[in-house]
Amino acid sequence: MRVVLEPVRQVRKVCGQQKYRPDESYRPTQFCIRTECDDGVLWYHTLTGAMLLFAHGEMPQDYERELVEYRFLVPDAFDERQYALQIRRVLSMFLPPSDKRTSFTILTTTDCNARCFYCYELNSRRMTMSDKTARDAADYILRVSGGEKVKLSWFGGEPLYNLRAIDIISEKLRESGAEYSSRMTSNGYLFDEEIVKRAADLWHVRHLQITIDGTKERYLKTKAYIYHDDSAYERVMNNIRLLLEHQIRVTVRLNMNRNNADNLMALCGELFDRFGGREGFAVCPVLLKSFVGDVGEFDTDDEAVACYMKLKDKLHQMAMLTRESLLRELPAHRCMADNNTCEVIMPDGSIGKCEHFSEADIIGTIYSSDRDQALIDLWKEQITDAEICRDCPMFPRCIELKKCAWAKDGCTQTVKRLRILKLTELIRAAYRNQKKCES
Repeated sequence: MRVVLEPVRQVRKVCGQQKYRPDESYRPTQFCIRTECDDGVLWYHTLTGAMLLFAHGEMPQDYERELVEYRFLVPDAFDERQYALQIRRVLSMFLPPSDKRTSFTILTTTDCNARCFYCYELNSRRMTMSDKTARDAADYILRVSGGEKVKLSWFGGEPLYNLRAIDIISEKLRESGAEYSSRMTSNGYLFDEEIVKRAADLWHVRHLQITIDGTKERYLKTKAYIYHDDSAYERVMNNIRLLLEHQIRVTVRLNMNRNNADNLMALCGELFDRFGGREGFAVCPVLLKSFVGDVGEFDTDDEAVACYMKLKDKLHQMAMLTRESLLRELPAHRCMADNNTCEVIMPDGSIGKCEHFSEADIIGTIYSSDRDQALIDLWKEQITDAEICRDCPMFPRCIELKKCAWAKDGCTQTVKRLRILKLTELIRAAYRNQKKCES
C-alpha cells in the first residue's frame, strides 16, 4: 500500500489521526471511492482528501492499522455523517471575515432577444436598469467592496440588451481605480467587433458562457429569436471566433435532454471543425432540469447517464471538454446564495442572493444597509437528511440548499451517479499527474 496523497492539512488539523485499537470492531467507511488504474486500485477519502494505492496483488486486509489511521476503516457504531457535518461546521469557523462584498452578479435587464422554451424567466416581469441605477450600483459596489478586487458577472435576460448599463458601471469602476474583472452569460447574438473590443478592454470580461443546444436547425427552434433571423447560428459562431481572438475564454454550454441528445453529438463535430485546438475554448455538457414545465427529461436514470457520458467522452476525445482538477478541500459554500461575499443586483437596484430568483426573495437594496437577515439565513439551510444521502460517498463535499431550484426535487439517482463518475475521473487524473511530478 502506498499513500499517494496525505489528508488535507485543514481537515487533518481538525480531526487528527484516528487511533487504532486492536479490540475495536471496524467497518469500511462510506466516504471512500475506489477506482482501478494501471498500477492497481486507488482509494480516495471524500472527507479527508487522502488517496491510497493498492498495487496489483496487494490485499487491503493486510493493512488494517493503516486503514484505520487514515479513516478508511471506522468503528462499527461511528456516525460518519454527523461527524462530517461537525467537521464542516468547524472548518467554516476558519473562513476569513466576510464583512465585504466582492462578487456581484448584475442583471442589466430581465428582457431577452431569445425565447428559449426552458427559460425560468419566461413569465418574469421585464425590467431594464436605468442610467441612474447603473451609476448608483457602481457607487454601491465601490462602497461595500472596501477596496478589494471586485468580480462581476453580467447576467440577464440577455445582458447585452442593455450595453449602456455595463458601460456606466465599468467606466465608474475604472475611473475610481478599482481592480475588477468580469464574466458574462450571453446567447452571443448581439456581439460585433466593436462590442467584443469593449468587452475585453473596458468591461474586463475574461470568460463568456454561451449556450448552444444543437446544430443550426435545432438551435434556431430552441432559441426562437425575436428577429426570425436564419443566420443567427452562423452569427453566434462567428462571434465566438471574435471573442477568442480577443483572448476572451469561451465555454459553450450544451443543455442536454432526451430530445436533443443525438443532435448534440453532431454539434460536437461542428464545434471541433471550427474551434478544435483553439486556446480558451471549451465545452460543458449539462443535463437539463426542469424549473418550469416539461423540458424533456430522460425517462430513466440509466438512459440519462448513458447519453450524458457518451457526449462527455466524445468531448474528452476531442480535447474540448472543460478542464477540472481534483479539489480535495471541503467546499465552504454551494454557490453565491450561501456566500456572504456574493450578491445579486437587480435592474431596479434591489438585491437578492440567487440569479434564478429575479423577483422574489429580495434581501435589500443598493440604497440601504438594511438586510433581511432571516431570508439570508434561510438561503444557507442545507439538505442533510435525505434518504438518498445515507450511503452516499459524496456526502462530505456535497452541499444542497433547501431553497435552490436545482434541488427542489432533492438529489436524484442520476445526479448522484454522475457526480460519483465525475469524481472518479478526477481521482484517476490526479494520480496520473502525481506520477508525472514524481518521475
